[in-house]
Order: sequence, then C-alpha cells, then structure tokens
Amino acid sequence: MDEAQRREVAALIGSFYDASRVDASKDPWSIENVKKYLNLGYVKLDDIYKFRAAYLATLQDDSLFVEPPFFSPASDTDVASSNLLEKHDGFALKPKKLMEEYEENRHDVNVQAKVFNHFSNFVCTKHVVDNKKKKSQVQLEPTPGLNVELSEDQRRLLNPTVKDVQISELIDQAQGERARKKEAKRRQDIFSGNIGSYSAILNSDDKLQNLKDYNDLSASVAIYNAEKDAKAKASSKKKAEEAAERAKNKANKEAEQAKKRDELLPGLQQELLQKGSAILDLPDKRLREYIRYFFQKKVVNLQKTKKEQLKAILAPLVEQHQAVIAPLEASASASDSGVSADANAGGDGVAESV
Repeated sequence: MDEAQRREVAALIGSFYDASRVDASKDPWSIENVKKYLNLGYVKLDDIYKFRAAYLATLQDDSLFVEPPFFSPASDTDVASSNLLEKHDGFALKPKKLMEEYEENRHDVNVQAKVFNHFSNFVCTKHVVDNKKKKSQVQLEPTPGLNVELSEDQRRLLNPTVKDVQISELIDQAQGERARKKEAKRRQDIFSGNIGSYSAILNSDDKLQNLKDYNDLSASVAIYNAEKDAKAKASSKKKAEEAAERAKNKANKEAEQAKKRDELLPGLQQELLQKGSAILDLPDKRLREYIRYFFQKKVVNLQKTKKEQLKAILAPLVEQHQAVIAPLEASASASDSGVSADANAGGDGVAESV
C-alpha cells in the first residue's frame, strides 16, 4: 500500500478507539467495525491483526507511514574492491581485519580477547561442520597434548545444544548495543504493537487492556467468519433446493407434453395423411401442434410465432415426411395388389377343375 492508504487504514482504526473512549459500551472491534474495515476494499481480513499492531506502533512513531529511503546496491567494482570474504570475521581462522588490529595492539587485553574468541568460535564452527559429515558425533574438547582436565560443566559449555544457542542469542539480542542495532528487524508484537523486545510481560493495566482488546478482535473475526460460513451454507442449500425444484418441474412438464402428444398424435397422423401439404393452411394453433407434438421441433417463443414463420418452419418438415412416407405407401399398395391377383388366380383354377 502507498502512504495515503496506510494513513487511511490507521485513521479508520483510530476512529474505532475514539468512539469506544466516548462511549464505553462500544467495542472498538465489533462486527460492524470489522465490516467497515473490509469495506475499504484493498485490505484482507487475515491482515487485520497486523494492521491493528501497526496502528499501535504509529502512535509512538509517525514516521512508520513513510516508505524508507531507497539505497542503490553497490556496483560490481565496489563489491570486488571491498573484498568481503577477506574482511568478514567468520570465513577464516585469521581474517585480515582482525589480524591487522591484533598486530597494531598486540598487548591490548581486549584485542587479545577478540582474537581468542574468534579462534574458539572458528574451531567450534569447523568442528560442527566436520561433525555433520560423520556418522557419530564427537565431543569438542582441548587437544590431549595440552593435558587439560575438564569438568562436566566445562564440557557442556564447549558443546552447547541447539536450545542453548537459541536462548543465548535471544538474550544477547534483547540487551546492549546489538539490541539497538537489530531493533528494526525484530518481529512486531501483535498485542501491543511493540517492536522493542522479543517478549512483553503483562505487568501494567495498559498491556492487560491491549490483550483484552486483541481477544475481542479475535472474537469478532470468529463471529464474522461464522456468519459468512452460515450465509454460504444457506446459499448453497437454497441453490440445491432450487435446482431440485427446476428438475422436478422439468420432469412434470415433459410428462405432460408426452401425455398430450399421445392424445394428439393419431389425429395428426390421419390428418397429415389425408391433406398432405394442405395442412399449411390450417389455423396457427394447429400448426403449432404439428411442430411441437408431431415433428417435435423445438422453436423459441413458439406461441408468439406468426403464421408465415410457422409455415416456413413446417413446410420442409412436411416435405421431408412425405418423401419418406411415399415409397412406403407405394410398397404397401403393391403388396395389396399382389395378394388380390393371387386370390383371383386361385379362384379361376378352382372353377376350371369344377
């Protein structure tokens, strides 16, 4: 979203809280307010918790509305000249930057500590990488050549678990200079909008109220989703009932049409046999009955179709029907004639013998 949209969302959420301050009976995250939020059109229901936390954060720092300045990435020549691999402390046992500082201040205790810690960390990291390639895990410990005795606590310090490393990192980043450097990268607290620490202790009325407010929002979202699901189920049920009703009506209509066709078909056949193409001069109602029940031709808005159009539809159908019926009638007539001739011949023979 752009800055204007961010401010619009924050202003809307702020109006919810302003109204609840004026009237304590009004819930800032009621169903009606959730719907107002969705009516903005460019926000999603799943993001409502994030927007609430962002709004709370903007109360402390209005600059969050503004896009951070863009810094163009360094060119290839700059990257090459920086020689990052040589200057980064973690990629070598004796990184150039660290060793230059040590050579200049060889007797400084702090510098000595940096070198010792880096050597130790590097060896530990190398040990872990090498250990992953082996089937059995080997404990890290001083070389036997130093003849150093280790207590169990010291051995555990040299071989921390994943949980130990995670807790140590959390504690390290939650205090001191590194905490200030990494503050912007922290995950935002969705309860209070706080981005200054990893956890918040509910030791004040404000934090307890924020937690209650968050729970109210969750309840409203749950109710809204339940209403939406209920409407979807009701709509689906209604559509199924309407489809079943349409199918039932269609079946009834087809049954009625079949019954009426059975009633009209003998008369239509006899009439067509007698009149042939002359049926085109019959009334419109009779022509429609031929089209619908005899030829079973589907025509849109048949009841509103005019005389000329009815004749144009029916003429080729009658012509085609007669083309099929004529040979059959001729064949039937020939068969009848043959039977008569055979009968006459038989009679003459009987007469002669008599």
